[in-house]
Amino acid sequence: MNNKTLKKILVVVAVIVVAGLCWLGCCRNRIGYVDAQAIVARSEAFRNLQVEQQIKSSELEKWMNASNKELKKATSEAKRKEMLAKLQAELTQKQLAMRAEFSAKATQAEEELMNLIKKVADKKCLKVVLSKATVVTGGVDITDDVIALMGNSEDGKATEEKSQESVDTEEVTDEVTAEDSQDEASKD
Repeated sequence: MNNKTLKKILVVVAVIVVAGLCWLGCCRNRIGYVDAQAIVARSEAFRNLQVEQQIKSSELEKWMNASNKELKKATSEAKRKEMLAKLQAELTQKQLAMRAEFSAKATQAEEELMNLIKKVADKKCLKVVLSKATVVTGGVDITDDVIALMGNSEDGKATEEKSQESVDTEEVTDEVTAEDSQDEASKD
């Protein structure tokens, strides 16, 4: 082997080693957290779901009031009991259908929210994301990033740029904090 080939191989190996070390430095075991209440409060999907639930509850209440009026018009006790049984069965069926529909839509909204949280966590190289209520100290708050991603689903490039700026700032902050900790330790 000649000197030029050996130098090229060493450069390639050095680049691979440096790239690997950079990747390991970026994706160290970091923990993030989100304020789920803040995210749900700002989520249009959850607001729409709540409004829809209120409308359906109001419609059900109107139906119950109309049914109650019809029940009072019954002429005999036997007819009243028959109508009451029929109305109770219909009420139960409507309530079950309403709950099932709400549950399905809530599950879909939760899955979409979880996907957004996963996207932000991947961009920030977070291995774990917890609820803010369970974190006492430390961690990276990604609540605002998730909210921004929720609001800019059609404008994902601007959100990605903002998230990348946030990641860069956090890495510099982490490095400065680590250096400060080492300086304090060496003083002791």
